[in-house]
Amino acid sequence: MTKKTRILLLTVACVIIACVVGMCVCTLVLFCLQNDGNDYKGTQETKFIAHRGLSIEYYQNSLTAFEKAGQESFFWGIETDIWRTKDGKWVCCHNENPFADDSVKVYDITLAEAQTLALDPHKNEEASLRGENTICTYEEYLQTCATYGKAAVIELKATYKKSVLQEVVDIAFRYLPSEKLVFISFQKANVDRIEAMDGTIQTQLLLSSGAGKFWMNFYAAAGYTISIPYGSFTEDMLTLAHDNHAVLDVWTINDEETAQKYIDMGVDYLESDRVLVLNP
Repeated sequence: MTKKTRILLLTVACVIIACVVGMCVCTLVLFCLQNDGNDYKGTQETKFIAHRGLSIEYYQNSLTAFEKAGQESFFWGIETDIWRTKDGKWVCCHNENPFADDSVKVYDITLAEAQTLALDPHKNEEASLRGENTICTYEEYLQTCATYGKAAVIELKATYKKSVLQEVVDIAFRYLPSEKLVFISFQKANVDRIEAMDGTIQTQLLLSSGAGKFWMNFYAAAGYTISIPYGSFTEDMLTLAHDNHAVLDVWTINDEETAQKYIDMGVDYLESDRVLVLNP
């Protein structure tokens, strides 16, 4: 056996050992983080969030979609995604390239420039034919939430330093109190930094199905409110979250039968593109 082969085999063996040890440590931490003796349970009925506004009927993240969601008593809150333009202004769009010309990135242009560009007409299929087709500002969105008494559920798409996040929070506080604000992100650093700023601000850590149930359980046990695809949800995960003083959000459910299933299991927040007609 050559030295090169021996080194390769030794490296592989070390990696395997490190992975096994790492999983054992994570499992131990997860166990230690579990129920501390307080039997916390959700204290409210499921709250419904309009995903990117009433986006099944109107262009996603548009002012019209937000206003139409605001007019529906079904929704507790309205969700959006925000990006920062080149000149430091905040706008609502799901991707960094929401325009008909998808080579244009929102962070490479000014707000004034963004407001002159048509959005991608193919998003949301037929819903894109209704409502305006220009970008909505963060402050227009917040004003809409305030006007209709809805909570603002704000997804931070990129990772931002503390000073920039403080700016986002300060703008939100001009329109809404902390109990009407929820900041969410796939970037854990954003969640941790916002929580460190003000413990009264609600946050959610977004996790994709690719994260796997181990990490979903891990963060729920650590006390994070997690927001996950509904197909990844389990009742054990919800119990784990509640036992560690956290709640759980699922997305995105657009049919009544599926929604009722998760409501009956006691999920805390449920996101939908439409108003659901549910059992009384």
